[in-house]
Amino acid sequence: MIRFQFVYDHRTEYSVKRMCKVLKLNRSSFYKWVNTREKRRLKMCSDALIGAKIKAAFDDEHGLYGSKRIAASLNSDTDFGPINHKKVARIMKSMGLQRLYQAAPMHHYQAQARPPRHAGFARP
Repeated sequence: MIRFQFVYDHRTEYSVKRMCKVLKLNRSSFYKWVNTREKRRLKMCSDALIGAKIKAAFDDEHGLYGSKRIAASLNSDTDFGPINHKKVARIMKSMGLQRLYQAAPMHHYQAQARPPRHAGFARP
C-alpha cells in the first residue's frame, strides 16, 4: 500500500506512531506489512514462474483451456507442487488470459407438480 510505503520511507524522520495516527493507519497493520515484505516478494516471484507455465499451456491449447483444465495439466507435470485452480484463475486474470469460448450454461428444470389427491376422488 502507498501509505504503508510512505511511513516506511519516512520512519527515520518522524515517529511511526505519529505518522500512523495522521494517516489513520493501525500501527500493528503497518508492522505486519513490514514483516511480510519478504513473503510478498517471494509470492510475486513464484507467481511469475507459474505464470510462464500457464502462458505456455494456454498457448499450446490455442486459448481453449480455462483455469481448471490448465491447473489439471500443470498438476499432471511434477515440476511444481500441487496448484489450485483458483490460484491459476487469479494469475490468468492478472495476465489478461481468458479462454476463447464460454461454456453453455446448464439449465435445470423443475418437474411439474401434480395436483394433490383428495380422498373423495378416484383415479381414472
